[in-house]
Amino acid sequence: MAMLTDLELAYWQLKKDRLFFKIPKKEILPECRLALKKGQDFFEAFQEYDSFALLESLPITLVESEKETSLRGQLQIFPKTQHAELNIFTTTIKKLQQQTGLPFSQIKELVIAHELYHYLSEFQLGPQREYPKLQITTFQLGPLHSKATLQESKEITAHKFAQLLTDLPFLANALDFSDLWQPEGSSSRRVQKIQEEVVGLVGEEMQRKK
Repeated sequence: MAMLTDLELAYWQLKKDRLFFKIPKKEILPECRLALKKGQDFFEAFQEYDSFALLESLPITLVESEKETSLRGQLQIFPKTQHAELNIFTTTIKKLQQQTGLPFSQIKELVIAHELYHYLSEFQLGPQREYPKLQITTFQLGPLHSKATLQESKEITAHKFAQLLTDLPFLANALDFSDLWQPEGSSSRRVQKIQEEVVGLVGEEMQRKK
């Protein structure tokens, strides 16, 4: 199995954001590192749990479905009561099991852990730290402007939290990167491209610090 570092996988995730092209280059890796750090902090707050114990401690109903969908899990939150329904799509998980060779139970736990982060962060049940949020200008006309945060940063944090809570040796979104699960020894231009882009950004960081 080819492998990317957590930072490289975080960068790959951030590139999916619809606002990625608006991020100043010097802010890309700091945003990735911050999102990973937030996942680490959330894990440290709940490290006495495993995914299933944490699930049982929260007002979340787990529903397993064989529905044909590209989703692995879907969290429906009811804000007024703070209850939620977590749907796990077993057909999709079985396909990932075939692709990656990981046990069904491990992937299922990983999906649960990922969605648990979104629940915890929704109701601020995790660390009450003030994190700087990168604001991207989405519209500007004279003095009028609007800004937004990066949605994929939240996914990076959820991936890191899930990785640590389930003791996975790599960032959880590695399951989405099909090139990483090719036969050992095979090369992937996409893997190499991600590595090269991150090396380039790290090099630019070092130059700015001189």
